[in-house]
Amino acid sequence: MRKFALIFLVAAANYSPAAEPQPGLALTWRVGEATVATVVPNLWLYVPAGQSPSPFAPAGQFTATFEGFVNIDLRGDYSFHATGKGGVKLEVNNAVLLDLKGIGGGAEAKIKTVRLNKGANAIKVTYASPGKGDAQLRIFWSERPDKPLPHEPIRSGQLTHLPGAPLARASLVENGREIFIEYSCQRCHASEGAGIPELAMSGPGFAAIGDRRHRDWMAEWILDPKAQRKTARMPKLLHGETAPADAAAIAAYLETLKGPPNPAVEYPKPDLEAGEELVSQLNCAGCHTLPGAAAVDGKLSLNHVNRKFPEGELVDFLRAPDTHYAWTRMPKFALTAKEAWDISQWLRVKAPAHAEPKIDEDIAAIAHGKKLLPPSAASIAIITRAKINSPHPSSAR
Repeated sequence: MRKFALIFLVAAANYSPAAEPQPGLALTWRVGEATVATVVPNLWLYVPAGQSPSPFAPAGQFTATFEGFVNIDLRGDYSFHATGKGGVKLEVNNAVLLDLKGIGGGAEAKIKTVRLNKGANAIKVTYASPGKGDAQLRIFWSERPDKPLPHEPIRSGQLTHLPGAPLARASLVENGREIFIEYSCQRCHASEGAGIPELAMSGPGFAAIGDRRHRDWMAEWILDPKAQRKTARMPKLLHGETAPADAAAIAAYLETLKGPPNPAVEYPKPDLEAGEELVSQLNCAGCHTLPGAAAVDGKLSLNHVNRKFPEGELVDFLRAPDTHYAWTRMPKFALTAKEAWDISQWLRVKAPAHAEPKIDEDIAAIAHGKKLLPPSAASIAIITRAKINSPHPSSAR
């Protein structure tokens, strides 16, 4: 009893009455002599070999330290485990629960059950990147390990941290960098651009976009990107009374950019339970609000998947999200065709239904839309569809 009381007092001592806990965990990257602070939503990371873990740090082996609190409604027993590659040390309420030099090969490291108190429990994870290969880490937990129930990512809403001046300054710098990139300030002002690889960033490719996206969705996006996604980098380019008609005309032109016809596809019956389980395992809810869920600031809703993707195209995106846009923030999960198919169909069943309207080809509108696009984009002819080297879902049974 004394032990738990002492743990509670230590955790409570970390609170500051002047600061209210904020969502997410404080994360400190250390690469050589460089130290960078930021806030992240959960206990995960992925850094490809040879790349920098942060825009404000050099490439190289690094240490990542997550700090904050995990908040629970009722006291109970919880178990944790870690997966990934590298070294990891997990502390909860100042007690070391895991201290491993390496969890290489993607193997998971299970740890013992621990009792957590109602309210805020201090949590700290220290991760060391491996000497070779990609840096990977994910921490899972089970709220009732006695059942047993499968481990899952900690819900982002249960993780908080105490704000402070260093984090506030880091947030200002991060936001300033995003704004600098979004508005392409360097186009009018001289800048060395050191450490800003995004300055070479181009927009998503138009290759076969008429096959990959629904026309109505493209028109809505072109008209006002930020109405569809608050974090969209694409500015609103069309204004005035003609804006809706102009957006529709551009979408009509883009719809003509198609690849060669695909052979007829016989789609398999999806395993919706497996799709739902994969959505949970991949923690899609960490970055998205799932179809049917209420909107959450900072997360992209997936209610639009039926409006955006024609049949089968969501599978290709899930398997290779960077095929047409190298700068996408969507991770590549190395899904099989069957896994991607099950996920896509679970999302489609949960999302509002959409029937793409039949629109007669309007030659004048298509010509007008082509004229409205910049010359470099309007010069795109029919481009062979870029497909990943795998069978379509129909052959993944």
